[in-house]
Amino acid sequence: MSQIDDKYLNLLRYRYRRASKKEKTAILDEYVKTTGQNRKYAIGVLKGKRRTGKHPIRRPRRAIYGDAEIQALLILSDLFDGICSKRLRAAIDIELPGLYESTVLQVGPGCYDNLMRVSSATMDRLLAGRRPQLKKSRGFTKPGTLLKHQIPIRLYAVMHFYVNFFLPVMKLKEKTRVGSKVKRAYDKPQTPYVRVLASPDVSEEHKAELRETYDLLNLVDLRRQINELQDEIPSTVLTL
Repeated sequence: MSQIDDKYLNLLRYRYRRASKKEKTAILDEYVKTTGQNRKYAIGVLKGKRRTGKHPIRRPRRAIYGDAEIQALLILSDLFDGICSKRLRAAIDIELPGLYESTVLQVGPGCYDNLMRVSSATMDRLLAGRRPQLKKSRGFTKPGTLLKHQIPIRLYAVMHFYVNFFLPVMKLKEKTRVGSKVKRAYDKPQTPYVRVLASPDVSEEHKAELRETYDLLNLVDLRRQINELQDEIPSTVLTL
């Protein structure tokens, strides 16, 4: 057994001795999964009463992201208007459980778990060169991109709900000049809706009204409506 394996086993034994009954079961499950040893034999090993035998101990493998995760991330990226991965990570944290439970996003349990823990940096790596090219009629949901009178009233209303309730944004906290470069620091991505709920300046009555509105909204339906309504806008307007 290598020195690394010895250190890992000693760490497991240390955790096992101090763990609760429930925690010991989890540690035992981890050890059996990584070594393939018999469960009773493994208990003896973790208690220090048995030798490890011939089977090497391998640390649990990192999550492996495959085609299922990539395809799901592409769907989610399009659903959230192609926002950057840091903002997409925040959106997934809030909306993915509902999308999964309602089977709107049809993925297996393992894929779902991976999506709930994948980092924004890993998203960038997985989606590099794969993000769908949004049509010119899409991707302009940022406030102020088009004047209100250029957008049909119905589309503007739908976009208002979509942007404010479902698209996290990052606000600039500070700018620091380092030589000729300016370093910008942003806060945690949050939707305008979540920011309002956290504000002490907003009445509880208004917050309750917003919660009721949120509960009535359907993210997928809003996105579909936006896509359909945007496709009806003449291209000459979209290029202004």
